Amino acid sequence: MPRLIFKKEPYREFLTGGVGFYFTNNSNDIIRLEIRPYQGYILDWPDWTRFRLWHYVRLEERFDLNTQNWTNTFGLRLRYLFDVTFKLQGDVIPEAKGLYVPMRIEFFWNLIGAKQFNDVLRTNIGMGYNISRKWRTEVRFGYQYARNTTEEDFATNDIIYQARIYLLL
Repeated sequence: MPRLIFKKEPYREFLTGGVGFYFTNNSNDIIRLEIRPYQGYILDWPDWTRFRLWHYVRLEERFDLNTQNWTNTFGLRLRYLFDVTFKLQGDVIPEAKGLYVPMRIEFFWNLIGAKQFNDVLRTNIGMGYNISRKWRTEVRFGYQYARNTTEEDFATNDIIYQARIYLLL
């Protein structure tokens, strides 16, 4: 693929696309199924020895289906994710080799609001470890500011805990 920007700088870029399926069993409302095709662009630049920036812009079409009568609403959302990783090399503290500190902030803009789950902001920070060249693990602590439906105000403050194991292909 020809480079889209920064033609003389060392960086990685990717075009992404896919579809997500989200089934939500609401306790006080109708069960919903959301089908979410998306297209995106990733820019991984710069990626230095101790510091890495990762940018991700994504456009999502949101088909939100009411499973009781199968009516649907359409939403369109733009997302921007900014990820910073500080890599510890083990030269000061040998035991820190392979450790890294990831920090992420993600913004959401509803171009056309969907029926539910309209986020504004997500952020998190964590600690990760490169087990090998192919395996890594992370724990993260995060915050999310959102609203559950289009009728509500943005007032949902969620604390998110994540534990992950990655296989890098």
